[in-house]
Amino acid sequence: MLRPIWNTPQGLIATITSGIDVTISLDVTNASTVELISKSLPDGLKLSSSNKTIFGIPRDTGIDKVYEFVLRASNNTGINNSKVIQDRTFKIA
Repeated sequence: MLRPIWNTPQGLIATITSGIDVTISLDVTNASTVELISKSLPDGLKLSSSNKTIFGIPRDTGIDKVYEFVLRASNNTGINNSKVIQDRTFKIA
């Protein structure tokens, strides 16, 4: 069983500006997918599960807005190919 390992530290991972294209790479090993499991990304941003990136053109970010969300990294290396998970909380301001 290989547990996913987050190399991207939890907490603030980017500061963004409305209308400016952004790509945020997430560094996680032993994970086949990454999914958003709690809260939401800023409007205009999307998560690419297979590429492990957050990308897009943010809208209406506003001053002093902080978006907190939880991502789940997973793979199927558990007993009988069951899902093995590791969650982490991130912020984008």
